[in-house]
Amino acid sequence: EMKKIIKEDISIEKFVLPKKEALELMKDEPYKCELINELEEGEEISFYKQGDFTDLCSTFLGKKSDCDSRSILVAILLHQMNIKSTLFVSTEYSHAIVGAVLDKNGAKIDVAGNSYLLGETTAKVDFGLIASNLNDTSKWINIQLPE
Repeated sequence: EMKKIIKEDISIEKFVLPKKEALELMKDEPYKCELINELEEGEEISFYKQGDFTDLCSTFLGKKSDCDSRSILVAILLHQMNIKSTLFVSTEYSHAIVGAVLDKNGAKIDVAGNSYLLGETTAKVDFGLIASNLNDTSKWINIQLPE
């Protein structure tokens, strides 16, 4: 789905749902339902939609969101700005981060001749900074975005 979205250059739409409808929309994603249930009753829950892909929009509100959604969103935005980007996921760390070809010092992973600066999307740190308990590059799997 992500390859299709990037290739088709589909715009991102934001929409809001009440808690009950948000839980119904995310019923097949228990972690996201857990995040929704942590919100106050009556609070609007924002989502973003791009093509057939819909996810929580809490990354824009500064509230909790999961790392894979944030990393996918950042990678798509970087791609739209013509910055070569990729996703890295780790089953061992149960985490996802974004990588971007940027001329900056910091933690990097080399893939197919490109050196990707790592970006943590769930902590307020600069690109290139990554927690020491996540820095074993052999534990990260590259998910390359289409050109």
